[in-house]
Amino acid sequence: MYVLYEVVHGSRLYGTHTPESDLDIKGVYAPEKRNVLNGTELAIDTKNFRNKNNNEKSDKDTIEYGYYSLCKFFNMLAKGDIACTEMLFVNKESVRINESRFFKERVLFNNYRFISKRITSFVYCAESNLKQILNLTDFNKACKYLANAYRLNLEIRQLIDIGRIEFPLEGAYKPTDIKNGYIDFEMLLEYSNYLCKENLYRIAESNLPDNLDVKFLTSIVDDYYKYEARD
Repeated sequence: MYVLYEVVHGSRLYGTHTPESDLDIKGVYAPEKRNVLNGTELAIDTKNFRNKNNNEKSDKDTIEYGYYSLCKFFNMLAKGDIACTEMLFVNKESVRINESRFFKERVLFNNYRFISKRITSFVYCAESNLKQILNLTDFNKACKYLANAYRLNLEIRQLIDIGRIEFPLEGAYKPTDIKNGYIDFEMLLEYSNYLCKENLYRIAESNLPDNLDVKFLTSIVDDYYKYEARD
């Protein structure tokens, strides 16, 4: 698997991790052209694995890996996928592999071109987190869902206001901050619900394109396999 780009993701990227947080690694890889042509490897695929058995609980020693093929990465960006969009804007301290000149010049240096109004997915995910809280009796989980919802709304605000996400997120809260009473739970819940409504309106009124240009995305993949791909 030829990795074009690999980053630290999750709470360690957001700045909301605790000493017990696991390590989340995400990346983009390019399937070898000959393997795609002979059918031994898929052009659109994901590879997920971890350093522990699936039935083991995650802790500070757990590493979760998730890699998108180049085509899959663009497919997810076109849908406004949260993780793939976040990967475009990671801070340099969170980058583990970034040696592909092609990927840097055609993707990362043009990250703003991969943002469309489909980022409503961030708001819908935040709303889903807030709805989960209504059915929970576990306060720890409720704090985690609330922290997630608020963070997602912060990211939307940055995308609309400055055209990028700046990590680690200033103003994001750790679930433990809310659990320990450093942040008023009910106040943050009410404000997060308000932000969901406001951000949907702001996305609709923004100058963002309704969708990404499929021809543009296809041209990047075509050029990669013409000029940089390994046989």
